[in-house]
Amino acid sequence: VLGKTNEAEEALRVALQINPEWVPALANLADIYRATGRDVDGGILLERARKLVPEDADVAMARGLWLVRQNRQADALAEFAAAVSLAPQSVYPAYIYAVALHDAGRSEQALSVLEGALARRPVDVQLLEAAFSIARDVGETAKARAYYDRLQQGGGPQSR
Repeated sequence: VLGKTNEAEEALRVALQINPEWVPALANLADIYRATGRDVDGGILLERARKLVPEDADVAMARGLWLVRQNRQADALAEFAAAVSLAPQSVYPAYIYAVALHDAGRSEQALSVLEGALARRPVDVQLLEAAFSIARDVGETAKARAYYDRLQQGGGPQSR
């Protein structure tokens, strides 16, 4: 649908008239709104989706990212935390949550989130690099060195 935003938007609107609770249409329409400068309207759709499927980590992540764009970091952190709880095996929510925590000045908590994810995916490069960077940034030299060593020893790509 690349380059056919208007047609895609219309198709999603029709789909939502047929089934107002179809979460993929809500999420995709919200993304179109973001891409076309109507991000605030997209938030309404993401809120609807979140109420329809409160146990969906992808919707929690999408809403969290929307909240970041609205400068509502505290609310975004809550959504990211929910996404990590809902999809503990997924690297992406843990990574985003940890970065957001670090940005909010909660670096020790960020490292804790990364350690939890690394317990499930011990050689994930993205997680190890994030943990190394955060530990280094906050002066946790021993931790940073340990993450660096893990990267050197075999931190290979994992499915993300």
